[in-house]
Amino acid sequence: VQLCGNEPTTVAAAAALVEATCACDALDLNLGCPLPRAREQHFGAWLLEREEWPRVCAIIRAMLAATSLPVCAKIRLLSTVEETIELVDALSEAGCTMVAVHARQVPPIGMHRDQRRAQLADLDAVRQICAARSDSSDAARPLIVTNGNTQVAADVSANLALTGADGLMAAEGLLRNPLLFRSAARLLLHHITL
Repeated sequence: VQLCGNEPTTVAAAAALVEATCACDALDLNLGCPLPRAREQHFGAWLLEREEWPRVCAIIRAMLAATSLPVCAKIRLLSTVEETIELVDALSEAGCTMVAVHARQVPPIGMHRDQRRAQLADLDAVRQICAARSDSSDAARPLIVTNGNTQVAADVSANLALTGADGLMAAEGLLRNPLLFRSAARLLLHHITL
């Protein structure tokens, strides 16, 4: 279940409520939404600025203290890959077990839909994030999930091969084809048996 918010005790209370009332495998903190409403209410991608990292980490720690569920986060790319890696490290230190990386930066206000149509996701940035995690001796590094440029079944294996990510998530590709991952699994099985 994905939650959004900017106040640790409020998000933690929501996390506890989710755990008490829903069967779910994990909680996810939304740090990727760039929509105007998220900006107005100061959540999602609008918490990615460096000065907000202590607040974000406090939210994750509060969620972990309030529940027994793993806590994940979905982020966007920051201005540099190095800064994004620093954020992933901060999230890991706070206890985040998985980070999904939407491989685009926060778009200008009102350009969210146009950005997805006009700009490919920067999967090489995700590759660099995964490589940095692999190079680290820190066994507690979070799993990295890649997100972006997944429209058809063949994109799934290509994206994973390019990035070296632990997993993949898709949005629009799944809206167009809800069987996207099933089709990708069939392609992969066919490739393995050849």
